[in-house]
Amino acid sequence: MGKSKESLIDVWALAHIFVGAVICTIGLLWTSPVRSFFIVLIAAILFEIFENSSYGIACSKRFACICPGESEYGGDNFWNSVADIIFNMVGWNIVSGVYDPTYWIGGFVWASVLSILIVGWYLQDCDKYMLQ
Repeated sequence: MGKSKESLIDVWALAHIFVGAVICTIGLLWTSPVRSFFIVLIAAILFEIFENSSYGIACSKRFACICPGESEYGGDNFWNSVADIIFNMVGWNIVSGVYDPTYWIGGFVWASVLSILIVGWYLQDCDKYMLQ
């Protein structure tokens, strides 16, 4: 695991799994697993877009960069953002799979495909976000 700008997986992966699980749990209290899937996916994508905006980077530098080597945080690379969304969906998979095991595989596949397409569309300047 390394810096968010330079690696696919960073130290925040566990936090993304936890947040995905928490949002899914809250979603399952008032809706179906399918709807909670989209709630978690949309929340994860919106967070990644925000996190890589200039305001999000400034907030991260001020409030969240407590990891070694992250003091010069400049946002995530494209593939780290995709991995973060997938980790959120892993959290969804864990909780929804306990709720109903039929949601495990299909949800993970759709989350992976949709996160790549949506984040890729938003971050069209791929040279800036690709791994070096």
